[in-house]
Amino acid sequence: MTASFFERIGVARGFGQDQIATTLIIYGIVSIFPAPLAALLQKRFDPLLVICIGPIFQGIFSFLVTHTDNYLLYTCAGAFMVFTILFTHTFAFGFLARIDPTSRAVAGTPAMLMFGAAIGPILGGTLVKFFNFGAIGIMACILVVGQLIVFNLVRHHYSNKSAVNSNEIYNA
Repeated sequence: MTASFFERIGVARGFGQDQIATTLIIYGIVSIFPAPLAALLQKRFDPLLVICIGPIFQGIFSFLVTHTDNYLLYTCAGAFMVFTILFTHTFAFGFLARIDPTSRAVAGTPAMLMFGAAIGPILGGTLVKFFNFGAIGIMACILVVGQLIVFNLVRHHYSNKSAVNSNEIYNA
């Protein structure tokens, strides 16, 4: 939702086109680094911990983007938001690939991503129409609470080793 309205939020906050263009360039450059960094760190970090903590930062950065009038904070929060999203997703899909012996979930990954890409602008646009840009940040935080509940249930499930031996997860 936030990414769909990132440029529009900047315009609404009164940032000039040059400032927004610079911010988008920074946003694009930062987006190059998270996936390779996650690939390098995949054996050092617990993927379930990253999957559980990542959304918290996504919510914080979304909230900052949608609620600040400070250009530097807007730019930094946007760059850190995209970094966190890509870093967390790399861990999430890597973990999914390791725990799904059928590879059906991995095969469905493009559909999951496209569903999220389609629903984000619809939900965000609805929130902006009926409320304001700040509602996107609030909804992001509400969704984070839901993500934390679901991801922590998964983490609890695997910490009890009821479905898969934890050594199989981390040594795959």
